[in-house]
Amino acid sequence: MKHKNKKTSGIYEFLDASGLLSQGSNEEIEKAKKKYWEMVRKGYKRNRRKECKSYTIFLTADELKVISPRTKKITGGMTNYIKQTVLAQAKNKVAVDKKDIGEIREALVLHYGTLERMSKDYAVPQQVAIEILQQAMAIETKLLDFLQQL
Repeated sequence: MKHKNKKTSGIYEFLDASGLLSQGSNEEIEKAKKKYWEMVRKGYKRNRRKECKSYTIFLTADELKVISPRTKKITGGMTNYIKQTVLAQAKNKVAVDKKDIGEIREALVLHYGTLERMSKDYAVPQQVAIEILQQAMAIETKLLDFLQQL
């Protein structure tokens, strides 16, 4: 890969076009360099805003405590962690509403209550009922733990 000659790229072209390379003082050249880099940064930021959208979020201290330990596992810090998490959720379409969690929990509690009544009415042998109740509690615990991690 060929590299451009320094004198034919960017800042040198700017300084040469303004006539400062051949006739400018050191002060004038320094000012022109600052102006050039200011223009380059403005152009970069303008193009970046056209290509990418930026959002600002505010986290409470409690929210920050929840997120901070997880960011240590991701290289790139908090911003990259938030971006990766949002993208992963959007791609997997995993978005659980608290209402949905409540409905799932309610269904599990109803199931648990039915099993308990069956046990008391001796419709199911007591040992079998105890095992089924323990399994239902284990399922509820695992499900709630999983949903809290989302």
